Amino acid sequence: MVYPAGGEQCDDGNGIDGDGCQADCTISPGFGWQPVPALGDALLPVRGHAAALDPLNARILITAGRGYYDLLDTVYAFDWTAETMTLLGPAGDVPAPRFDHSLVVDVAGQRALLFGGQGYYELYADVIELDLSGP
Repeated sequence: MVYPAGGEQCDDGNGIDGDGCQADCTISPGFGWQPVPALGDALLPVRGHAAALDPLNARILITAGRGYYDLLDTVYAFDWTAETMTLLGPAGDVPAPRFDHSLVVDVAGQRALLFGGQGYYELYADVIELDLSGP
């Protein structure tokens, strides 16, 4: 591990304990990356996906991306209270498989909005909505 000059483990410029860096410039106890063993559906190894926080349903939505050989059109939900991953099967037309797109959650409208991305041979300039008011 590399520390800032002077031997400090961290320095966030304030004297508040418990914010990741203690007042004595040491790392706060328990602050760091930890694996979360998710139950439920297995998330495929993917890159170029998009993720967005859905606070009304206590979950993170993870959409599409590139697998090892194929583009994906999947939507997963990670419920952080139950630590469960679920592959969702939205009704209606499913967006074309894509990667390098964006995803946001419109809390007031109870919907997720997917923007653009790249397919196998095309670039997308579309906006597609997913209704989040159901289960």
